[in-house]
Formats: sequence, structure tokens, C-alpha cells
Amino acid sequence: MKMVPNEFKRGPGGPAEVVITGKKVRIEFIKGYAQKPNPFAGQVFLFTVDALPLKSLPSGEYNVLLNTDGDSIFGICPLNQTVQVKFTHFSSPTDQNGNRMPPTPKRDAGTRQGKNGPYQYDEMKFTAIGEITSPRDFRGLEVAMPFLYNFRDDGEGGLAISGTGARSQMLNDFLRVAYGGDFQMPFSDNILPKLELLLQSAEREFMVVIKNGWPSSYADAMNGVSRKPAKKPAKLVTKKRK
Repeated sequence: MKMVPNEFKRGPGGPAEVVITGKKVRIEFIKGYAQKPNPFAGQVFLFTVDALPLKSLPSGEYNVLLNTDGDSIFGICPLNQTVQVKFTHFSSPTDQNGNRMPPTPKRDAGTRQGKNGPYQYDEMKFTAIGEITSPRDFRGLEVAMPFLYNFRDDGEGGLAISGTGARSQMLNDFLRVAYGGDFQMPFSDNILPKLELLLQSAEREFMVVIKNGWPSSYADAMNGVSRKPAKKPAKLVTKKRK
């Protein structure tokens, strides 16, 4: 008999006020937060604390993502908070037997609204997942860290970051703090599987500033937490686009 994997389908999401009273959880999506419209603003969803990843989670403002039916909490993360995290893995799908597949970059294309009107975009992206280790109130929650797949051959067969813009710099900052220094590795069409193993082996914790529900910057841990020192103090170079 054919086995079909259970795939998550995105449902209501965005900035929300989460109120926890006893065993009851009330989630109301915020209207007009950060001047960004949300079609789910004002909608209220009720759960029990068993639906939360942490039963001791405090009430407050969070970035929340539910499934399509609105009866399951897929993700919840502090809306505005500086947290200490450790890298766990890159987001990846599962096969028909429920086994995790190797992480691969994902294409994202469509239309965005810019200052001068709508424009088309076509990008390759990937998402790193980190687990919060501090503050204690949020310990165990996951933080999704999306990046452009801005990698290229450095001209000598090595890995380089393409471009010097803000999003390329953010990618470089993440790799530096997650690994504990600069490094070198061979370029390939999909470097995510090997990069995932490299960052997991570093076992480092680092700081993430979450603003409006999403990471805005990365830095070394304030207390210098590092279970293992970086082994390869080499350099991951940044290349300008030609």
C-alpha cells in the first residue's frame, strides 16, 4: 500500500497576542502590527496548554503559525526578543516513509510591493533552525532563520558568498557565529548537507535579535558559550556579483 507523508499546510499566522490562563490558551492575531496588514488580524483561536511546545510559556506577544484548519500550533516564537540559540538543522522535507531528506535550497518567486510599485522576484532560499537556550522562559522553542542561497564558486573551487549586500552580510554573520570563526569548504551545487554537518559539529551557541517575529541580526554569545572551539580558522570569502 502506498504511504503518503503528512505535509504541513500553512494556515493563519503572524504577530499575535497569546494569553495563557491556567490550562487555556487564547491566540488573537494583532491588527496593523508594524504597519503590515494581516488578513488574519482580529481572529481568535483557542487551545489548551497541551498544544504549546512549552507548557510553562508566559503570556505575551509572539509570532505564531497555525495549520490550515487552525487547530494545531506549528510554530511560536517571541515577537521582539534577544535570545541565545544553538543551531540544530536546516529545514528539509520528508519522503513517503516519513524519513528526513537532505536539505536543499528552495525556489521562491512572485510579486512584491516596493516603494515604487510592484516588482517580480525569483530567489533561492533555505532556512536554518535554531533552538533557544536562553532566556529560560523560551528555552526549547525553535527559531526559523531564513536566508538567501547566496553561494558561488570562488573561482578556485572553494565556497564563497555571492554579493556584499545586507542579506549576504547577514548570511556571513550567521555562519561566522554558528561555526565560531571563518572556514573554507569545497563548492558544490548543494552545499547544505555538508554545511549542516559542519555547523552541528561546532556545537556553538550564539545570539539572535528577533524583531517583529523574525531574526534581524546575529552575534557571538554574550557569555562566550561554546562547547567546542572552531577547528578551522580559515576564511569564507565574500565575492561581488559580476
